[in-house]
Amino acid sequence: HEHPMPNDRVSTVAGQLQQCIACVYPFGMRPGIITADVIRLRPDRNVVSVDWLALFVNSDAARRQVRAITGGVTRPKITLKDFRSVLVALPTLDEQERINAMLAGAVARISSEEDFCDKLKKLKQGLMHDLLTGRVRVPVPEEVMV
Repeated sequence: HEHPMPNDRVSTVAGQLQQCIACVYPFGMRPGIITADVIRLRPDRNVVSVDWLALFVNSDAARRQVRAITGGVTRPKITLKDFRSVLVALPTLDEQERINAMLAGAVARISSEEDFCDKLKKLKQGLMHDLLTGRVRVPVPEEVMV
């Protein structure tokens, strides 16, 4: 078996819902074992950024290619040979890095907005509890009372 190393990208090859989901093999992890359901991605870094490769493997463009390869079977699975036939868009390394940076910024913004939304939901729950238990009274305008 091959071992993924830190900064490698690994991708699934089988799954009921989705094949070819790529992620980083994190620094600090002990060496893992590549099983039959995982592909190690270790590209030529003079041609493609590992982050770009993972981003592309997770893109709709790659997923459409994988669906075309695995279409019509009850347990979708892509072979290493088939995986190697997936065409990868290759902008220049500089452009790959700029795209990765923009995406990282967007992901950070989404995460921040989701955190803020969660805080607002908790505040709403607390206010609703206060209103429903009568702890806080809601003034009702006179025209509504008539």
